[in-house]
Amino acid sequence: MFQWKQLNSADESRKIYSLDSFPLRPALPLPDGVTRDELFNWVRAVRVADAPDSISQYCDQDFERFVHTLGLVQHATGKSAGLKTGLELGANPYFTTMLLREFTSVEWRLANYYFGPHLPTGEVTQRVFLDQFRHPELRTHVDLTFSHFNIEKDTYPFEVSSFDIVLFCEITEHLLNDPC
Repeated sequence: MFQWKQLNSADESRKIYSLDSFPLRPALPLPDGVTRDELFNWVRAVRVADAPDSISQYCDQDFERFVHTLGLVQHATGKSAGLKTGLELGANPYFTTMLLREFTSVEWRLANYYFGPHLPTGEVTQRVFLDQFRHPELRTHVDLTFSHFNIEKDTYPFEVSSFDIVLFCEITEHLLNDPC
């Protein structure tokens, strides 16, 4: 329900919204039985091999967005039966990826694009280190395979309509071509 504030001026009386009117910070859709701190500490420990320690600042800044993305996926896939497949475009640095792998039953394909000629187009594997969930003393790793291609120039290496859900994260700020 919106709350109104009344402004009076010599010329008019008008209604405006107060900041309390908008859900600017909706509740985090935390997985059942998981606290915010527990989830934050687990996600913050995710590290791509050879990534600088400063990547944790990215998690500090955007943790809630990662969790809201998880919540959207859970909402979109939660009541439907059968195996679901998903595509996460812009998977690196894998904070959202790890949440999706741990808390959804969706079978994920990953895609990234690193500017420059240092990686060929095709399938690439990247090692990611993380703690086992609820066991931070048990450090482990996973080798994630992703499709490497330029989403602005290359043909997508996937069949049309082959995914039930597609995430377009960690990409927009890197696009070079103006679509207008």
